[in-house]
Amino acid sequence: MNKNNIYLILFLLSIFACKQETSSSSENEIEAKIEKIIKENKLLKIQNDRLLKVNNAQLSHLVFFDIKEDISTAQLEFITEEFNKLGQIDGVQNFHLGEFEDIGDNRALTNREMIISMRFLNFDDFYSYQKDEKHFAIKKAVAPYLDQLPLSYDYMIKK
Repeated sequence: MNKNNIYLILFLLSIFACKQETSSSSENEIEAKIEKIIKENKLLKIQNDRLLKVNNAQLSHLVFFDIKEDISTAQLEFITEEFNKLGQIDGVQNFHLGEFEDIGDNRALTNREMIISMRFLNFDDFYSYQKDEKHFAIKKAVAPYLDQLPLSYDYMIKK
């Protein structure tokens, strides 16, 4: 399987995992979809883990959030506290949370006010994170404060 297919599957996993849901049955559907993708792509996962080891790389996961404009300072603090809990999930490394800073670059994603970034040493850690109950609880807690679905971007970092 070529590198583009690997990235496509990772992108699709990110979309499924970051999709906002309003009911637990929808969350269960997402979990089932992720589990199905993982099972169907067991060989791909093994190949990806080998790729990480061979290239001495880590997987970096970025998520961009569009926060509603009419939220209070207390609500923003709540969102920040919830997002910071993601860094405590097993397998997450180098967790960072940031707010958009306008430096005058006209290419900037100005409609995405917050970003989280984290790294994973292997795909098992990434898949575990995606399925973690704390991850789903945090997504549910912050969903009412988001204007749009989060956007994600994943890439490999060579050490």
